[in-house]
Amino acid sequence: MKPRNIPMTIAEYEAMASPFGWKVEYWDGQAHFTPRGIGVTTRIDLTSDALPPRNSRLPHTLVPVDACHAEQMTAGYVEVFSASVEFCGWPLADIEQSAQRDIRHYFSGERGGSLPASVIALAPDSQQLAGLALFILKQNQKPHLELLYVKSQFQRQGIATAMVRSGIDSLINAGFNELFSTYHVCNLDSQQWHHQFGFQDIYDAYYVRLRIGWLNREIWRREKLEIVEGLNALVEERDHWQSELDAGKHQYGDEF
Repeated sequence: MKPRNIPMTIAEYEAMASPFGWKVEYWDGQAHFTPRGIGVTTRIDLTSDALPPRNSRLPHTLVPVDACHAEQMTAGYVEVFSASVEFCGWPLADIEQSAQRDIRHYFSGERGGSLPASVIALAPDSQQLAGLALFILKQNQKPHLELLYVKSQFQRQGIATAMVRSGIDSLINAGFNELFSTYHVCNLDSQQWHHQFGFQDIYDAYYVRLRIGWLNREIWRREKLEIVEGLNALVEERDHWQSELDAGKHQYGDEF
């Protein structure tokens, strides 16, 4: 994915609604959109009765992750994330380097101990990797969904949900009662998938301040353009986040 640069006048820029999570700047007659590198932590209760049902009709085979899959895992990583917001503007060589590092770290345990919950989805009637879900145990002894992807030709088939549901069964059998994950603040597809699965967001102070700043800008824009519809809701949301921040309900740092 490449950063977006859209020609417009300064008046058009000031009247434009900017997407949350993106850094939007104006110079040389263009609005420049750059995704901020912010992850949103999410949590799901593994004891909940609302977990997604198991899909017994999935044609793909789920197999445990093994080092023999490392090359396919790395290639799939590059294929999927080269078009994603997480690596917006990155040269392909840097994405390949990141893929090699992250897969290597999974097997070495550098970011956390690998868990048996990790699975690969294989395409029907082949050994081709269709998707990957990696689970690790961080130093805080909490399980995390470290990496999740499904290759483009296999998406929208329930593979991601099936892989994570399988991993959750393994975590439950191992005695865990919660699972954490993280999605990029600008990746709306990932956000939607996490929420539909049942994950609930945990917001830190940095996210809250970013949200308040975005709301203030949007409130200012609507007031300037005399757009009344929805304005009160934005003001109420901003005041809500500000009151929670003032009360110390959100902290900085990654404690999960």
